[in-house]
Amino acid sequence: MSVANLTYDEDKQEYKIDLRMFLDDYMVIMGSLQEENNPYGQILSTPTKGEVRNYLDEHLKIFFNGQPIGLKVNKVKKEDLAIHVILEIKTELAPVDLKVIKVIDTIYIERFNNQRNLIHINLPEKSKKSLLFNKYQRELSATWDT
Repeated sequence: MSVANLTYDEDKQEYKIDLRMFLDDYMVIMGSLQEENNPYGQILSTPTKGEVRNYLDEHLKIFFNGQPIGLKVNKVKKEDLAIHVILEIKTELAPVDLKVIKVIDTIYIERFNNQRNLIHINLPEKSKKSLLFNKYQRELSATWDT
């Protein structure tokens, strides 16, 4: 499972995604670890920011009010057996103006049949929303009337 939180920093006026993915699953996807191997107890290397950016460019897409939004990988670090990724979203669109956030999330889904990806959306003046992705549900939207 991958878990992400989409938030808005009012001081910086920018959106942020805080994402955690299992490191061993990433290594299987990239071909550096066999799926049947047990990596627990092994020292797993941290993928580079560029490697993670290239992977996420293909497997995580976000649209605000129908417009594609660029994701900038700001930080990648290893936390135990997880990859912690901080992504920044620069846009002039304030949270109050958001009506629809569409997400296409295929992180690890092609390789792992039981993969689940969760994105929590917590923005100022908006009701909280959570989107759960799986092999059959790869594209979801959160909508607000106001």
